[in-house]
Amino acid sequence: MTTEFTPAKKEIVSEPVPLESEKTSDENRIWIGNMDTGLNEYNLLQVLKSVGKFKDLDYIYHKAGPMVGLSRGFSFVTFETKKDAEKAIKILNGKQVLSKKLIARWAHEQPIIPTKPSPATNISLNTDLAVPSMQPTSSNLYRLSMIESIEKKLSTMQNTESTSQPTLGLHPELQRESRKRSSVSSTSRRKSRR
Repeated sequence: MTTEFTPAKKEIVSEPVPLESEKTSDENRIWIGNMDTGLNEYNLLQVLKSVGKFKDLDYIYHKAGPMVGLSRGFSFVTFETKKDAEKAIKILNGKQVLSKKLIARWAHEQPIIPTKPSPATNISLNTDLAVPSMQPTSSNLYRLSMIESIEKKLSTMQNTESTSQPTLGLHPELQRESRKRSSVSSTSRRKSRR
């Protein structure tokens, strides 16, 4: 058995596009959000043509699932000049299109989300972080009182269960019969002991 060996052909690989070209286009790129799901790509193109000249439109849509083909609610647009992009942001931001008002901003800009100040924590750097602080706060006091009341309720339930027979949840007539049987069986046990 003879097998012939043929060397693999060398593939031609193209050079990657330098990242610098993306940076220049990113300056003119805007994000348009809060789009109505009924706003299709053609309608968005018509809106953008009235604003200024643009190079590229990335219409983001659902690729799978029950909403396949519908808008995901945002798109990216790259304009030819920064002036056109600024003009588009001014015109499109807050513009009513179908049932929603659009939001337009620079694509590389992150929205500022207002946050609540975090509550002060009483953790010293010298202690183990896994050990909770034992200084009472209003929320800790509430939790402790709730835990205490639950523990009391559990202990009273355990005490009542040990002294009485488990007839809870039975109909009152069945509870009476159960008590009668237990009293009859206890008297019969007493008689049998004699």
